[in-house]
Amino acid sequence: MENKVILKRTIIICAIVILIDQILKIIVVQLCSNNSIEVIKNIFSIEYTKNIGVAFSINKDNLKNIIISACIIIFIIRYLFTQKKFLNPITLTCLDMVVAGGIGNLIDRIFRGGVVDFIKILNFPIFNFADIMVVIGWILFAIYILKIEVIKK
Repeated sequence: MENKVILKRTIIICAIVILIDQILKIIVVQLCSNNSIEVIKNIFSIEYTKNIGVAFSINKDNLKNIIISACIIIFIIRYLFTQKKFLNPITLTCLDMVVAGGIGNLIDRIFRGGVVDFIKILNFPIFNFADIMVVIGWILFAIYILKIEVIKK
């Protein structure tokens, strides 16, 4: 793929994911800041919380290090974009999802002082749309890489 096409595609995917993420967070903050909305009784609810740490509130007292770490990870992933062996639509989409999710949560950390989480399923820790994009992106990336490695052997 040509670099201009890759960059345009990355910007479009990231912009869409970040926009959806930020719109959902704005809605949740406005509607659910004082209460939760039970969608499926005892299974799924919308419940606003602000996570000032990383996953599962780890390292919650060190926002500066979290922001620096997130930026470094985004730059490392961006470096992967420049590697010729990864330049195909599948891996690019996977990495775009990870980067966009990371940027969505980074925006929260910078402008809200913590990540807005709101999706509660059973007793699992509360998460958000950006988290879903990061997890799905990495899972699909891993599956694709494993598939390539199995085919090579």
